[in-house]
Formats: sequence, C-alpha cells, structure tokens
Amino acid sequence: METRKRHAALFDALTRLTHVPDAHVAKGLLELTEAIEFEFRLADERMEAAGCPGLHAQREWRARMLGALHRAAPSATSGNMRDIRHMVAMLPYWLYDHFSTIEAVLPANHPACPATVWH
Repeated sequence: METRKRHAALFDALTRLTHVPDAHVAKGLLELTEAIEFEFRLADERMEAAGCPGLHAQREWRARMLGALHRAAPSATSGNMRDIRHMVAMLPYWLYDHFSTIEAVLPANHPACPATVWH
C-alpha cells in the first residue's frame, strides 16, 4: 500500500478509536501503536537513505512517542480512560507534525522524500 493510503488509513483508525466503547480502547490502541511503529520504521529508512542529518533527532522523538503509547496500553486495560482518550485525541496532531517534519527535512528532489510520495 502506498504511503498516502497508509497514512489515510492510520488517521481513519484514529478517528474510529475515538468512538469505540471503553472496553475496546486497549485493543484498538495496541493495533494503532503497531501501525505507527511500522510508519516510523519506513520513515527511518527513507531518512537514512537520504542521508538526512535530522535522523537522530527524529528517532529520539519517535522513541518518546512510542514509549508513551506503550505505557498507555496498561492504563487503558486498568480503566484510566480519561488520559487515554486525551492521548488518542492528540495523536493526529503529533503525527501530522511528525510527517510534516520529515517532509521538511528530506531534500525535495530525493526519491525518498515524502513530498514525492505523499502528494
């Protein structure tokens, strides 16, 4: 599946997760985390292929985000839904910022650049 379609599916999954009953949030969050990890691995590959100097900072940012997502799953299973729902509501903004940052740091003429893939 091409990047644009994967990202659209990711944002659709986020939207659906905001509407599921509390009992299903933990499972949905785990599935979403797996999809985000996949996208982050692909972004790493693109940035590494481009020799992007911002790769280290992006990896640190991704690690913090993924760490927060992994810590959230146990909270969801223990019933701390207020914090989990807040995190899920913020994810689209964080991911948009992340994808935009990658687009900004990769050279526009590089085949790995999301500007040539996402639009």
